[in-house]
Amino acid sequence: MNKDILQKLNVVAKEQNLKFSFSEKDKNLTLKEIGLDSLATIGIIVRLENKLNVHIPDEVLAEIKTLKNLVDVFDDCVKKSK
Repeated sequence: MNKDILQKLNVVAKEQNLKFSFSEKDKNLTLKEIGLDSLATIGIIVRLENKLNVHIPDEVLAEIKTLKNLVDVFDDCVKKSK
């Protein structure tokens, strides 16, 4: 799991006043198990897209279920944008 993206994800969570932080040990938890509802998830994704200057296609968004999925999707997009 890309630690740089995980760190940026924690910055975004803090900016949104979420009361938790993400760690690699949480990678297999679903976003719902972590405590993110769909609105919070979209908010995090949009902010992370802006921070990383990437866009996640809508069809890919539907596949994001776990923290690892989320980090991997952003990792792939960042690599493709270089």
